[in-house]
Amino acid sequence: MKNWNTAAALMLAIASVVGCDSKDETEKTSTTTTPPAAKTSDSSVDKVNNAMSTATDAAKEKAAEANKAMKDGAAAVDTKATEMKEATSNQATATMNSMSATANDAKASLIETAQKYYDQAKSYLASNNLTAAGDMISKLDGMKSQLPADWQTKVDELKAMYDKAKAGVGSLVPKMGN
Repeated sequence: MKNWNTAAALMLAIASVVGCDSKDETEKTSTTTTPPAAKTSDSSVDKVNNAMSTATDAAKEKAAEANKAMKDGAAAVDTKATEMKEATSNQATATMNSMSATANDAKASLIETAQKYYDQAKSYLASNNLTAAGDMISKLDGMKSQLPADWQTKVDELKAMYDKAKAGVGSLVPKMGN
């Protein structure tokens, strides 16, 4: 509604100014008379100035609103980006923790299995069941590269005991720590 009022005021002001420029023929032919002061002209100029001032103020207000909206939008984008970064970081941390727990569980399971094979191989060697002992040692040897260094040493010592037992040399089960 404000825009219609402004437009109507501008149109009236322009019409008044254009209407004031027309002169009678008598005024044109008279050389000694001074043209009358145009009061309506001043009033029309004031109307135009007021209309332009109102329009300028409205434009400034709209520009300020647009500027604020733009700043608010930029702040919202920054906030959302920060939230997304934090969420991504939290998810990555959770994934890494889960992977670490899974790796630890797998390592514990691997060592548990190695201990079982080791104990069985020693038992088979003690009972002189070299075929069964060889099977357990083969399983241990297959997983040896995945085992910690202390376990790799145990597997090598067990293989040496097995080789001696196959050759019929020395004690089958030497005194070793578990």
